[in-house]
Amino acid sequence: MRSCFWFASCTFGQLTLACSSAWGALAGIPGGILSGRLAKWIGIARIISVSIAVFGAIPIVMPLTEPGWRLVLFPIAFAGLTFTVVVYNIAQLSYRQMICPPHLLGRMNAAMRWIVWGTLPLGGLLGGVFGSVLGIRDDLGGSRGEGRERLSFVRRPGP
Repeated sequence: MRSCFWFASCTFGQLTLACSSAWGALAGIPGGILSGRLAKWIGIARIISVSIAVFGAIPIVMPLTEPGWRLVLFPIAFAGLTFTVVVYNIAQLSYRQMICPPHLLGRMNAAMRWIVWGTLPLGGLLGGVFGSVLGIRDDLGGSRGEGRERLSFVRRPGP
């Protein structure tokens, strides 16, 4: 959806998208390095929710990307998303392995993979439908959990 948004909303080409995405993806490295420290500081179970609630709020700026100075919002949002995903994945996997009995680890991992990966086609289908109905910018904002109403204060014209 990010690529569809980029080409529909921004007038830059594939190289700018690739550079912006690569810059944003680099945030996974500090996410991996800091996830253990964050889990010790905040708590292994709490970091799962905190990573989504606090760090996950950064990608809300992605739908606000436009040509000009707001182009920088895309790599910032993508970096926030990448950092969040890495911290979340490390924390939730560590927590699941910590609370699950050793003889059930394989089944638990298989069930989690089935649940997470099994919903991706449905999410892709719904993202395409919502993108067609609402528009790519609104769909991208809603896919982060903010919904259209949370973005309306940013796009509302001033007095």
